Amino acid sequence: MIVLEKTHLSTIELANEGLVIDVNGFIVTPFMSFVIIVGIGLIFLLLSTNSFIKTDFSKINRSSSDASDLWG
Repeated sequence: MIVLEKTHLSTIELANEGLVIDVNGFIVTPFMSFVIIVGIGLIFLLLSTNSFIKTDFSKINRSSSDASDLWG
């Protein structure tokens, strides 16, 4: 959860309110967690796009009966 009203607070104040995560001395603020999530999403998007580009759809053998099984 991103707390927009609390962005002006210091790291100590955010820690007192329980809005930061301490990972071995590294403080993760709400904005940093948002950046991490967006970064993971971008990596996933790039990997899935790369996989889709490498897919060869010409090798898929589909007849008209297959389409009727799929769509009724």
